[in-house]
Amino acid sequence: MLIVVFVVDCSGFTSAWRSALGRWLKVTVREDIKPLTCSLCMTHHVCVIYALCVGQFSLPVWVFICLCAFMAKPTGQMLIALRDLYDGVVFKFNKMIDKLWKDEN
Repeated sequence: MLIVVFVVDCSGFTSAWRSALGRWLKVTVREDIKPLTCSLCMTHHVCVIYALCVGQFSLPVWVFICLCAFMAKPTGQMLIALRDLYDGVVFKFNKMIDKLWKDEN
């Protein structure tokens, strides 16, 4: 689930393939192609396909898949918050290193 949410919400892959598709078809793709740009939909579809491939698809598994898909949006927001926190820590660390470097020289 984390991989699907990361690819759809955080990586920018969906906007990249949409623009590539638009260039290939020589049209402007402005609208979201819902099953492929929605982390909730993609989590549901990928988990269902995985459950079918491993032969474990049943009603309780499907309910669990729906719960995972329901958590896709909060998970995406959590990943974005963690990325922003990481960026802030790296920025502060670089600022501190620059200050130490200037003090030594």
